[in-house]
Amino acid sequence: MLEQLQRTVDEWNSRSHLLPFLKKGPMVICIKTEDGVFYIHINNEKVELLLDETIYPINAELQGNKVMLQSLLLGEIKLRQAKASNLILLKSSFRTELYLETMFYLVKPYEQVNDL
Repeated sequence: MLEQLQRTVDEWNSRSHLLPFLKKGPMVICIKTEDGVFYIHINNEKVELLLDETIYPINAELQGNKVMLQSLLLGEIKLRQAKASNLILLKSSFRTELYLETMFYLVKPYEQVNDL
């Protein structure tokens, strides 16, 4: 899980077309799986993976099993779809939920985007 999260964070940082979306911040996303608790910090056009809680308030909490969260990170399942199917629990404001859905969709691996 940690490796997939780091790849997702690296993708967010490497795609210049996402910079306008990364200006929102600071934002902390807490991700809970059976493997542990991880934090993604978005601030000032930069995304980083944190392994411990910071002093920042948590804006969103995603909870689910490792397989479902990896499917979300790989763009195989949409956040709204996973939430509606009770595959992933999301605690956030509606605006944050829409933001996260956009970010997860835009970070899909390029080979999947080309198939659209």
